[in-house]
Amino acid sequence: MSSPSSSPPPPPPAHAVFFPFPVQGHVASALHLAKLLHARGGIHITFVHSERSRRPGQFKDVLDEAAAAGEPATCVVSDMDHILLAAGEMGLPTVVSWVPSACSLLASQHYQQLIDRGLVPLKDAEPLSNGHLDSTVVDWVPGMPSDMRLRDFGPFVHTTDRHDAVLTMYLFYMDCLRTMPSAIVLNTFDDLDGDVVAALSRLMPPAVYTVGPLPQLAAAHVAGSRSPVDALGASLWPEDGGCLEWLRGKPPRSVLYVNFGSIVVVTREQLGGNPIDMLPREFAEETKGRGYVTSWCPQEALLRDEAIGAFLTHCGWNSMLDGICNGVPMLCYPLGADQQTNCRYARTEWRIGVEVDEDIRRESVARMVREVMGGERGEEMRQCAVEWKEKAAVAVAPGGTSWVNLQRLISEVFCSRKDP
Repeated sequence: MSSPSSSPPPPPPAHAVFFPFPVQGHVASALHLAKLLHARGGIHITFVHSERSRRPGQFKDVLDEAAAAGEPATCVVSDMDHILLAAGEMGLPTVVSWVPSACSLLASQHYQQLIDRGLVPLKDAEPLSNGHLDSTVVDWVPGMPSDMRLRDFGPFVHTTDRHDAVLTMYLFYMDCLRTMPSAIVLNTFDDLDGDVVAALSRLMPPAVYTVGPLPQLAAAHVAGSRSPVDALGASLWPEDGGCLEWLRGKPPRSVLYVNFGSIVVVTREQLGGNPIDMLPREFAEETKGRGYVTSWCPQEALLRDEAIGAFLTHCGWNSMLDGICNGVPMLCYPLGADQQTNCRYARTEWRIGVEVDEDIRRESVARMVREVMGGERGEEMRQCAVEWKEKAAVAVAPGGTSWVNLQRLISEVFCSRKDP
């Protein structure tokens, strides 16, 4: 039995339990962060990616198993509201790994004000197609451009129903982000999103840390570290390396890369077996040697190839960062979630992309591809993209803003626990 003057036992080592939303982009981003915390901070990591991620009732079981093994959780990292709520009920600090863009988070934090000001919901369906979304200017959001359009706030607020299920869910999630976590981690860097991050830091009680681009930060400071987690891959599907072989020998900037993310799935049967084929019967033969179609590929490696001249993207944030970090100009075709906001910033703030018309036409797409791949405007976008690429490299290098913020995140959040 210890005497009254004996020192209390040391606190258990830092142990972060990750519960990412179980889809490709969220899992990949969370895994990069987990690798960095383990390799650079010595933090023990449990990474949960299974059906348990979807069932709130199973959350406690994971933590009980860790405690029984002598490794109790000291922090929970997630981007799901039910996990944040459950962790709060158990008295565990939480960190949100925010996977979409910083600008979309700032936009989303003002959804309630859009409602309060009468801009949402729409009175009927007509404003969806009559130009209302483009002509309605939202000029009062601190940290965002004064000519933001209602369209730029994304599809969650393009509803005619005040009690729309998705909007209601998202409003609740935004409330959770303001009140529950100890910190919010953003996958961006200060040069790219400085005004947005400053506004978020003023608006939200949790501390905000910019530690991106996460893949590049992990590549710089985990790869070669001899950490056992270095070799862990983040892709949920087999990657077709044949596309890299196919690119070999192609002229510089001669290939358009097209990828609409991991959510939109089109099978070979859907492409070729419908009564009205999405592609002409002669497509494969006519494009033989000039095109390559695959289900999934190593995107970061592909975008680094000098043969890539432009990227036709859905504007998912991970894809946007991949394009930025490789200096590739983009044709933007946003489909949902944060993508419309990302498209807006790519066009007007970062000047690295053009938006494909919503009413998509073959002629307009061909014109835009030619413009981006070889026109004067495309060259201007490429120069801007290369500048952002260089700034991203500086941010993740030792002493760069994201590197410094990672050290702060480790010391101020994950390793700042007081002795019991």
